Amino acid sequence: MANNKGGKEAILDAARKVIAKFGVHKASVQSIADEAGLSKGAVYYHYESKDEILYALIDQYLRAAISPFKTSLISSGSPEELKESLLYGIRQRLENMEHNQLQFYLTHEAIKSNKAMQERLGSKYRGWVDMSERGMLRAYDVEPSRLHRALAATLIAAIDGQVLQLLLEAKIVTIEELMGVWEMLVYKGIPHLMEDLLAMEREKEERE
Repeated sequence: MANNKGGKEAILDAARKVIAKFGVHKASVQSIADEAGLSKGAVYYHYESKDEILYALIDQYLRAAISPFKTSLISSGSPEELKESLLYGIRQRLENMEHNQLQFYLTHEAIKSNKAMQERLGSKYRGWVDMSERGMLRAYDVEPSRLHRALAATLIAAIDGQVLQLLLEAKIVTIEELMGVWEMLVYKGIPHLMEDLLAMEREKEERE
């Protein structure tokens, strides 16, 4: 089916449709080109491989999910705005199964054999941890500690773990129940953890 839109947008739109029809594993550059009404060469002009197309899709989803949080952070939003936008981003991650399938597929491929993709995804994670750490410091007005970065990384890992449970359809808890826990963490748990980690670091420094 021909697509009148050209370039990258047409390719990504076609990729979404092909993945929806056949799944990630069966989606090919040729099937994406056919859906977009483009030649295979035209697709390769914009993207070097299927994995590059999938990465571009993931990047779009993540930008949309974290946009409110990033905007609040850049524009010096209030602590309340930062907390609300953080919860919005978490909900987007938990609910967007299409994106989550792509992310875990690409992560598997990167770990298995694609070193370039491994570095790109690793860079993404470092960026998310950096942004989360800055956001927490702004939202809770706590003195910085080197352990706060570890807390940010732990929270992101927790989201990934919950996403994996949802993808496996383990039926352990509902998304609403998970969000209830995240609301408790964002409004009460995280600030206490940050203060405790700072105190622990100070005690260690005093002993040394």
